[in-house]
Order: sequence, then structure tokens, then C-alpha cells
Amino acid sequence: MYSSKEVLEKTGISRATLNNYISSGIVPRPEVMAPEASDTTARRIGYFPAEVLQRIEEIQRLKREGWNLDRIAEHFGGGVGQNARAPVGAANAARPGSVPALSFDSLDHPAYLLDNRFELVWANERSGTLAWPELAGVAPESRQAILRLHAGLARQRGVGLGDLCSGLAAPDAVVLERFYGEAEPFDYPMVVRTPVVLTLPGGTSPQFLYAISFREGTLFIYLPGGMDAAGLTAMAALPGRAATDAGTGRPVLTQMAVLFAGLQQPARLWAELPPEEYFELVNDIWLQLDPIFERHQGSCGRHPSEGMVCYFLAQPGSSHLSNALAAAWEVRAAMRRVSRQWQSRKGWSTELFMNTGLAQGREWLGHVRPGPQSEMTVMGDAADHAAALSSIACDGAVWATRDLVARLLPEERARLKYGVRRHAAGGDAPVNSVFSRVENLADLDSPAQEALRAVARLPVTEVLDFGPPSDNRK
Repeated sequence: MYSSKEVLEKTGISRATLNNYISSGIVPRPEVMAPEASDTTARRIGYFPAEVLQRIEEIQRLKREGWNLDRIAEHFGGGVGQNARAPVGAANAARPGSVPALSFDSLDHPAYLLDNRFELVWANERSGTLAWPELAGVAPESRQAILRLHAGLARQRGVGLGDLCSGLAAPDAVVLERFYGEAEPFDYPMVVRTPVVLTLPGGTSPQFLYAISFREGTLFIYLPGGMDAAGLTAMAALPGRAATDAGTGRPVLTQMAVLFAGLQQPARLWAELPPEEYFELVNDIWLQLDPIFERHQGSCGRHPSEGMVCYFLAQPGSSHLSNALAAAWEVRAAMRRVSRQWQSRKGWSTELFMNTGLAQGREWLGHVRPGPQSEMTVMGDAADHAAALSSIACDGAVWATRDLVARLLPEERARLKYGVRRHAAGGDAPVNSVFSRVENLADLDSPAQEALRAVARLPVTEVLDFGPPSDNRK
């Protein structure tokens, strides 16, 4: 096995390129373990399997021939190693015993994708006769079943009735309101189905309407007789970029929480450490924190080398706001461990901190830099607010917007302790359950604080603790 440093030296690629290959699933994630006996300078190191060198050489050859990263992923059939993900793109022939790779363009049956506000973001031509409110082509006895399923899933996702009925005529809104009110709470599974009957040119056709859960929304597809388990599993395994790649390639509005974390005083650390140790430190932080984001269903996007930004998209079965808070709190604990390891290694008193900002909103999710270097990014107020809060935090603090705290469920807010520290004779004492405007927390007259002036009146608070879920919640 090879350490990441050895992989970079032997292949000549940059660390950013290696990370891009890993995130694309064509190179496996490193296995973090204790270092070999010959390497006593680090406590934990990521190791890659030996065949990764041959894989990277082949990737580089294909790139020189003009292949993009998606095509390379299809060529390799999902990458190497247990951490590689299934490829995305046009349907390709499945190997014996494997799950076929699918894309929305390959769906030959009526299908459409709704985002987390249950707004239409994509539909194929075959679904054109299934438009609300007529649902033309649907047998009358199936119309109610379809509306009940949509209303129930919308309520389970937290979509308000007012948003769901926006633009509907009064009689249709009354019908949908009744179905919405009758919806029973349930544990949202990956796939839900209900029997329906479609009226087609050749007569009526018994079908199943499947609702398949994604981070960005719900895919609805009408299938005669259903789909086999392998096909449904492949569709549900489409990665987080499904909404932007669903036939249009356009960015979409998505409800999310944004976590922005920056390394405190990176310039000082760069001055104090040899270059190779500085980059080793940054990589060590990534190896420690990346699993935290993944465990809490976050997706890392564009970031500076000394910091990171992570997006937590609204999805069924869990709270994206709670996930973001839990991840931010775990980052604090992980950084304390990293700091102690480097203090022991260097014999210094320097403390290492990641300062974190949290915000939420309905943001534009898309990709930049087309081709192999494509990166997910988010544009909107939440991303800007999270970055601003990271800049006012210090010594590993976590700051969040009032809007994010206000949108927590009661049981989630019961786990949260928050407040603002006030100057007192005995030192800074936190005043619990209060907020403060950014302009009262930072000197906005400094030219370096231009970005903060744009959020001067934003109410924010420091996260002082975020406890574990109660026994009846996972």
C-alpha cells in the first residue's frame, strides 16, 4: 500500500487532482490507519491500495486523449476499491452480477423530478399528459391515489400546504388540502409505490407509480408491472448531482444548510512550518474531518486549501439542520485531537482550530468548471452568511444564524445550547438563548471587514453545545 504522499510523488499529480479523482469514485478513498514502523512522525496516515498507481496512469492517459471524467467513470465501471461509487451517465451494459448504471435520460416511461419544495425541476416527454390538475391519461379511480401519494410525501418532507397549493384553483386546492390533512406520519423509505391505471392509446394499462427519494427531491416514475430490485437500487444510488444533471444541466434551487470552516491563522502556520509539514497538516485535517461530513450526509464543495465548505441538503428521514449542527460540533472535538497530536509531534504550544459558520436557506446548487475539474458549488445568501460567520469566530467557535436556529424542530432545539458571550468583570460569560447582530461582534470599520459589512445586521449566535439525540431518535 502507498501513502497519499507516495502516490503524489510517484504519479506527479497534485493533491487537488487526487481529491477530485476520489470524489468522482474512480480512485478509492484512502484507508486511515497507524503508520508503518519506518514512519514515526504521524499518528494516522491514509493508505491507498497498490493498484491505484496503475489506475491513475490510465486515467491520465484517457484525459490526454480528451475523455472527460464522467466518461472515464463509465469506462472503469465505478472505479476500484470498496469506496468507489457507481458511475453516472447513459445506461451501459451491466457486468454479470453488477447493478446497471442509469441516467434520467434513459427512462422510457413517464417520469418527473420534484425538488424539496415539490416544484418541478425536470420531466421527460412521456410525462407530458400527466400534468396537474387534469392528470389526463389517468383513470379516474387512480387520480385520488396519485394525489394522496404526492400530498403525503410533500407533508413528510416538510412542504407547507400554502406552498403546495400555490397557483391552484380553489376547488383543486380544497381537494389537495383534504389529502394533505389526512396524510399519516410514517418513516420515509427509499422507495414508495402505489398501483394506478393509465389510459393509453391501446386501452387501459395497470401500472405502479414509484416515488424514489434523492437528496434533492423525489423522482416519480410510472412503470408497467414495476421494476426489478436491481433497477430500483441503481436509480436510488444516483449521486447528489442528479438534480442538476437531470436532462437539463441547469442549477436548481435546493433547501440546505451550509457549513463553512476555516483554519485559524493559516498564514502563521505557513510561516512556522516547513512547506511539506504544512501541507501534511492540511491533509491530516481533511482525513479527520471528511468522514464526519460524510457520516452526517454532507457534500463538500469548492473550498480554499486551508478551509472547507460543506452542504447539507434537505432529504427524507433526517434533518439537514441537525446534521449540520452535529457535524460542526464533531469538528471541534476532532480538531482538539489533531491539535494535541501536532503539539506532541512538534513540542509547541500552538493550538489548532477550525472556526465554523452555519447558515440555511434555499440556494442555487450547480457545477462550475465544466469537464474533468467540475465542482459542486452553491450561490446564495446562506453560503455568504456561513463564510462571514466563520470569519468572526475564533478558537474553534461555531456560529449560526438565528434563521437556522428558528427552523429547528422542538426536539432538535432542546439539544442545542446557544448564546452570546458578554464582557464581565470575571471574564466573558455566555448569556444563554440570545442573539446579537454581527455589527455588535466585530469592528466593521476596518477595511479588512468589507465582507462583514454586508451582513452587519444579521442576527447570529454562538453554538455552545449540541447534545446527542434522545433515546427515541437515531
